Amino acid sequence: MPMRTLGVFLSLYALLGIINQSYIVNIIVLVIGLVLITTHQALTINTINKKISDYYWLFGLKLNTYSQSYHHLESIVLTQTNFIQGYGFIPRMHARGKLYKGYLKLQGQDSFYLGQHKNEKTLHKKLTLYANKLGLSITNMVTAD
Repeated sequence: MPMRTLGVFLSLYALLGIINQSYIVNIIVLVIGLVLITTHQALTINTINKKISDYYWLFGLKLNTYSQSYHHLESIVLTQTNFIQGYGFIPRMHARGKLYKGYLKLQGQDSFYLGQHKNEKTLHKKLTLYANKLGLSITNMVTAD
């Protein structure tokens, strides 16, 4: 369930006062719900100032801002990695799969992380939006092999 949907349910639940008729509990649940509704991660690429910023948006405030200047944007790169995720205390219980990651390749600098997804097509759609806005090509390292 997406976090915003959970936030809406928690907020409505608190507003209806279903939880033990306790005002303190309702206020705490309402605040948690509002935090989940308003929080998201944002990325801005300013092509005029040549600066990339990554930050969290909470109640209309920018938090944890990370900015990096760049000289030239080269391309967007789509890569594939394998992952193993363990569950619980039993070491034999795990999930395996492929994870697709997108990076913005900067000339003469480290690449900038754009996102990841378990579905290649879903991530490719997101990266295509970036590529179209920035006038860049997408280098698909998954199909290049």
